[in-house]
Amino acid sequence: MANTPAGGFNRAFLGTYAPGSTMKVITSAALLNKETVAPDDVVDCPKYLTVGKQFHNVETSEIRGATFREDFIHSCNTAFVSLRDKLGDRELTEF
Repeated sequence: MANTPAGGFNRAFLGTYAPGSTMKVITSAALLNKETVAPDDVVDCPKYLTVGKQFHNVETSEIRGATFREDFIHSCNTAFVSLRDKLGDRELTEF
């Protein structure tokens, strides 16, 4: 854990922030373990994807025709959101 500034509020342990890209590592491992996606499978990385609400990538970047490997390398939020139905609610903790 890293905490900056060193004094005052301990953001690393007390902050309530979305897990962000940290969860992409865990999600990728579960998807690959389940063999629902392979590194060279095309998983598009559009600027926006709406699933209940609109999701976007950093600076609304996009990678047309991206592979899952590229999505992971570039931390493509919309590609990962598009794979949401490939894992059940408990599968992130069961593999």
